[in-house]
Amino acid sequence: MKVWRGLKINPEKRSVSLEGNELQLTNAEFDILSLFISYPERAFSKSEIYERTWKRTYLGDDNTISVHVSNLRKKIAEITSDEYIRTIWGVGFMLI
Repeated sequence: MKVWRGLKINPEKRSVSLEGNELQLTNAEFDILSLFISYPERAFSKSEIYERTWKRTYLGDDNTISVHVSNLRKKIAEITSDEYIRTIWGVGFMLI
């Protein structure tokens, strides 16, 4: 079990809860959030997120990561107004 603030990830069950509420995540969303919670407050570039999540080379100009992060933010926002994922302009994203 990995915990960051009110966010809890159980890698064995592939489950995520926030403040006691279960989040329904896609596999990609789960993998991205797992990466973030493994290194909280560390910024990841889109290419690094892509390569660690899909185990393939990032070709650039792909909106995939932004869409998944946006979906994660929406799901978190349904439970709390606290910010959990921050965009670091010119770098990528990080869990805060």
